[in-house]
Amino acid sequence: MLCYCRRSLSSVLLLGTSLLSTIAIAEDGSSSNWYIKSEAGAAFSNDAGTTDMSFTHGPQVTVNDSDLGVSPVFGIGIGRQIYKNFRGDVTFNYRGGFELDTESTDSLPASPLDADIKSYSLMANLYWDIYRFDAGQLAITPYLSGGAGVAINQTDDMLLIAGGTNAAEISGGTKTNFAFQVGAGAGIEMSEHLTLDLGYRYVDLGEFQSGKNLPSVPSVKLNDPIKGDLTSHEIMIGLRYNF
Repeated sequence: MLCYCRRSLSSVLLLGTSLLSTIAIAEDGSSSNWYIKSEAGAAFSNDAGTTDMSFTHGPQVTVNDSDLGVSPVFGIGIGRQIYKNFRGDVTFNYRGGFELDTESTDSLPASPLDADIKSYSLMANLYWDIYRFDAGQLAITPYLSGGAGVAINQTDDMLLIAGGTNAAEISGGTKTNFAFQVGAGAGIEMSEHLTLDLGYRYVDLGEFQSGKNLPSVPSVKLNDPIKGDLTSHEIMIGLRYNF
């Protein structure tokens, strides 16, 4: 898993480096085309799907993962203008507030599983700045965006509730996935060097998963990890500083 993570991260860094190198070749080398960015917002998760939970000793239970709630999102990035209407960047984002709170479709209590989920993503992105127009003292540029990369999703130990008051823990797990995002927004020029970004994006971070061990009951294990989809709709606000 560690080697796979390193290969995935290396692939994204290579993609981002290639993108920015292409950008640099396409322009005349002026350093004023480079920018750094920071962003923050909220990720509204979608339905994570349905999972069959089966043990080496015990029944199979189907659980409805429902959605994972709302998570804050924080990110940083570096990029460069390609041409007048195109730019690209590499961004790192952290989402640390997703929560698994499942409902059973069988005869177990209403919330048999509970766990915190966080995700780290690294993506190379391309933006089409559609048109720049003046609105009073401000210049506004709507844009479309798309990006791809890798996400590392970490699931904490899960609390398993069974039989009303009986509880046990299922070990947490980490899963590395291909990830992508598409979105739209607008850049509002606050000054020659500073731009306020307002945007929306749909993000697919792949899957999250648990481990298979029950630390408090070593004789019992899951046949397969508990898995779910990690996708979200995100509303973001950010700042771009152009050098």
